[in-house]
Amino acid sequence: MSITDVAETLYNNKPDLQFDHSELCDRFISAWLDRLSTVERFVAAERLDGLYSLGLVWLPHAQDRSWERMLRLAASSLEEIADTLTYAEGDANSPDTSFNRRYAMKLVELARGPLAEVAGELSRRADELVELQSQADTEEESEG
Repeated sequence: MSITDVAETLYNNKPDLQFDHSELCDRFISAWLDRLSTVERFVAAERLDGLYSLGLVWLPHAQDRSWERMLRLAASSLEEIADTLTYAEGDANSPDTSFNRRYAMKLVELARGPLAEVAGELSRRADELVELQSQADTEEESEG
């Protein structure tokens, strides 16, 4: 099934998996995402974000779970894209490419500079979100 097909099934399934079986639905999503390629995982997680704000609200920190996952997957996707861009160096001046080493090195610089920095920052934001969830739990416990 395509990402769209799985998303539509989860959004429209009867009986309502989202409300009646939130934990099971979340575990399925995690296991299914693990079977996809890195970039596909991000696309799928983004597509399923609405489940966490609408149907899986019974899960503790449902929306936070979705955002943490998307941040981590965005970081992983950028790392994979950056890694792919570094291959340009080896392809420079090949008879099959119209770019030279100078052009290829600009791509490598993007990969090792801005893309790596953004990937790192997204990972740090995901870690921060986990801390914020923990703080919210602690505050809720102290209030209750």
